[in-house]
Amino acid sequence: MDEISLNYYFLEILNKNSLLEKIIIDYLITNKNNPINKINFLKFSNKKIHRELKIEIESILFNLNIINSKKDFIYIDENKLKQFINTIKIIKAISKNAKATKEDSSIIYMSPPRLITSEISDMVDGISDLIRKLACTVTKNLIIMSPYINYEGIKSILLPLKKLKKNIKLELFISLEHNDFNSLLDNLFTILPEHLIKHTNFYIYNIDNINNILLPHAKILIVDEKFGYLGSANFTFQGLKDNFELGISLNKKQCKTIVKIKSILISNEIFIKYNLKNL
Repeated sequence: MDEISLNYYFLEILNKNSLLEKIIIDYLITNKNNPINKINFLKFSNKKIHRELKIEIESILFNLNIINSKKDFIYIDENKLKQFINTIKIIKAISKNAKATKEDSSIIYMSPPRLITSEISDMVDGISDLIRKLACTVTKNLIIMSPYINYEGIKSILLPLKKLKKNIKLELFISLEHNDFNSLLDNLFTILPEHLIKHTNFYIYNIDNINNILLPHAKILIVDEKFGYLGSANFTFQGLKDNFELGISLNKKQCKTIVKIKSILISNEIFIKYNLKNL
């Protein structure tokens, strides 16, 4: 198994027992600077672990190089332990977001969130919450389509990308008057890290040439062609916070269909492609 698989396996064999997970991690942190007698390793005063489970946990920790043995003692590698704890947190966050996204298909999304009362809270959630959740799960590509955007609105979507170390493909589809183009670019450059700018494609519908034929009006966000949002809210501060707007989440099949529609819009030059790194 690779390191990520071993981390997943650790959580799997604990069977989502968060208390046991906390006890084990706290035990490792407490003893990180102390050699532990092999006989006493993973022995707790307040929790008894089944022998087979203890063997599996020890095996994972050894394979991850978190622990190593010398003669009759076990030693904990502090750096490997920190890496293990951080990876576990990331895996749990991703699993939570993926589960939430999967279960959201029957929920209606609405803004402003202040309109969501206890009477409808089990059926309705905030548009901005869904969009932020989706943006946090991106691993490969992100498609954003909104006739109008402003700095505060797009910032709430793109800000989670600042933490990404690896490159993703980002595609932005918007409508603009020519005079607004440079100011928008300046704003995007303050949000996006440099390594992502190089992998960003910018598609514009020039309102200066508007003739009311095929005027873009859809508001869409798609993550990795698997999860997405479709609704009435532009990705502006007003659209996400003040205006009354409704939307729904998209499943994988729907996302794939919209990606095909996107290609048709590009091939018919409804949107003209620019590349930020050439501007």
